[in-house]
Amino acid sequence: MSRNPARSLLARTPLRVQLVVAVVLLAAIGLTATGLLVTTQIRGYLVGQVDKDLQQLAQRPPPNQGNGGPDGSDGSAPFETSRDEYYAIATTSGKVIPGNVQSTNKADPPALSPGQIRSAAGHGPFTVPADGRGASWRVVVRLTQAHAPGSPVVVPVLYVRAVSLADVVNTTHRLV
Repeated sequence: MSRNPARSLLARTPLRVQLVVAVVLLAAIGLTATGLLVTTQIRGYLVGQVDKDLQQLAQRPPPNQGNGGPDGSDGSAPFETSRDEYYAIATTSGKVIPGNVQSTNKADPPALSPGQIRSAAGHGPFTVPADGRGASWRVVVRLTQAHAPGSPVVVPVLYVRAVSLADVVNTTHRLV
């Protein structure tokens, strides 16, 4: 008859030690599950707040499109927060128009393809990686109108606005 070494170790271990080990294991499992749940909930809440801010930012007029602010600015730049933000104006085919891009803090911009820009117009925020190193971005695209350069003609354009998720990532890392 063969003896199971694990069973003989358990039989030789005092009941008090067995109970302490069981309580410690249950506490570790409970704390891990709670930590995962809280981290997931906080991240979801923070991304929701970024989306809310992003929707408000997207309602501002694109640069040089009128509705000047009290300081003579166009109401969309410079940015009013310290977080990384990005805006661009693109053609209705999704191609970003050079000279109509601004980013704060020299962060790597979002990696957006013309197809993503075109298909996202009018839909809610979505996440894209950075073009290079750095945190992902939440992006919203809306269809608007702008004056053609050097012309009084108004043409439809896509207004791209993005906010970096670097603050969300940093906060959740601190929590973990």
